[in-house]
Amino acid sequence: MRLFAAAYTDDPKAPPIPVEDATDLPAGLADAAAAAMARLGSGRMATAALMNSYTVNLSVPGECYLLGRDETYVGESWEIRSIDEIVTTDKGYYLRDLPADPSDHSIKGELLPPDAYIARLWQPHPRWRALADSPARAILEPCEELLWLSRGIRAAAKSRAMTNGILLVPDELTIMQADESDDSENGDPFMDALTRALVAPLTDEGSPSSVVPLALRGPGAILAMIQHLRLDREIDKTSIGRCAELIREIAIGIDLPSEVLLGVADVNHWTAWQIDDSTFKYHVEPVVQREVDGLTAGYFWPTLAAEGFTPAEYRRVVIWYDPTELVTHPDRTEDALKLWD
Repeated sequence: MRLFAAAYTDDPKAPPIPVEDATDLPAGLADAAAAAMARLGSGRMATAALMNSYTVNLSVPGECYLLGRDETYVGESWEIRSIDEIVTTDKGYYLRDLPADPSDHSIKGELLPPDAYIARLWQPHPRWRALADSPARAILEPCEELLWLSRGIRAAAKSRAMTNGILLVPDELTIMQADESDDSENGDPFMDALTRALVAPLTDEGSPSSVVPLALRGPGAILAMIQHLRLDREIDKTSIGRCAELIREIAIGIDLPSEVLLGVADVNHWTAWQIDDSTFKYHVEPVVQREVDGLTAGYFWPTLAAEGFTPAEYRRVVIWYDPTELVTHPDRTEDALKLWD
């Protein structure tokens, strides 16, 4: 999504146009607006990285900070920071790049200089505008349930892989052809031989113990007493099915078409185009409009005000977006001709 400095026209229904195409702007406003956009991101990748962080923070916690400062060897930089990274204290704003130690109650981080520019960008809650809201609030319960079920399934899988249970063997049993004269480690030739037979395949894949069964000799009644107690947890098939249902609930509840998260299934590229168009119109574009509105009010207008322009002047220009590269479809003329035939 390409961002650019734009100006409103006399037509209230028309989208803003690039400032270089607006002929009725006050003197110097177009150049100042273009310079402000150049400061926000040096190159498209810088702007893309900023918009990526902005979108994630706006979609999950619903708020973030726009931080502008002069960095050593870098110069002026603008970046999106989460609400966990910038902490307000009596001494000023601290910038943290790593999570704090729960046992350490002191604020550790870089104390930002007084001239650093910090703007809070957030999606207002419909009831209390000072609070932040986000699409993730609607799926908190399914996400939490999926997290616990996934942990339970993973714990059961690790239990099956790490625990082989307990083998109950009567004292009266002996190994066939066991050499009773061998020195045993624990004074029990049977257990020593059994242990060697079980461990040998782990150290030597070519050991006969990996394919030849271990022969035990003893009375039938005693042999029938051999038991294997399993200590692992069985993986509940109901939990696996519930996880699939929760993933679908999350895909339906999040602010994107479910086909985007679950995969475009049973559709050809014609209907896939249709999904992409509706995704942009109903899901991507509203988010981008909120983001450029926040950047305009939190960065663009204050920057132009600092240049000496009046509110009546700088409110004519905004940060706008160009989705051409996002929604342009590849040339499918040959496919269309084949379909017609």
